[in-house]
Amino acid sequence: MFLYERNKNKFQHSPLYLNFNNSNYYKLKQMKILKNFQMKNELAANAVRFGLLFFFFLFFMQGLKAQDNQIKIDGNEEWKIVKSTPEVKIFSKEISCMDSINGFNMKKVLFKVENLTSNTINLDWDKKLYYDNECLNCQTIKEEYHVNLILAPNQKIESECSSNDELNIFIQMIGRNSEKLTGFEIRNFTTIKN
Repeated sequence: MFLYERNKNKFQHSPLYLNFNNSNYYKLKQMKILKNFQMKNELAANAVRFGLLFFFFLFFMQGLKAQDNQIKIDGNEEWKIVKSTPEVKIFSKEISCMDSINGFNMKKVLFKVENLTSNTINLDWDKKLYYDNECLNCQTIKEEYHVNLILAPNQKIESECSSNDELNIFIQMIGRNSEKLTGFEIRNFTTIKN
């Protein structure tokens, strides 16, 4: 200790010099430790925020993707393409159908399917239906919502108002307050060339 105090002036300006009698050193040391601790906590908090933001973004994008597949019911009475591949095009349109025999007036979605190839093709798909924005058959696909068609080379099939087949979807009874089809999806779509 005597050696240290005797040579005190030599080391006073050195970074190795420690003035044990000065409490400022301890305050600075504590502040540095506290700053390091705060920086580590901020980094951890930022990592958690980023992770939450990333998962929220993924969840949001999945929701958008699901909405992108849904074809909205918009009152369009002209044919519009709802599915297109190199082999086939599927069109839909909305139409008011009058059943004068039974006295029912209803709206339907009709489909038109075109084989674009010189081969016979098998088509399969499932219809997911949304009534009042709630999915009717998202949990299970029943046979009544499954479509299976065989098209000859370059054949076109078009549904009609009077037909009650797999190529139309009921929208709503006209003049009645009932559930309304708000959208549909074509899911599990496959084509097989024969």
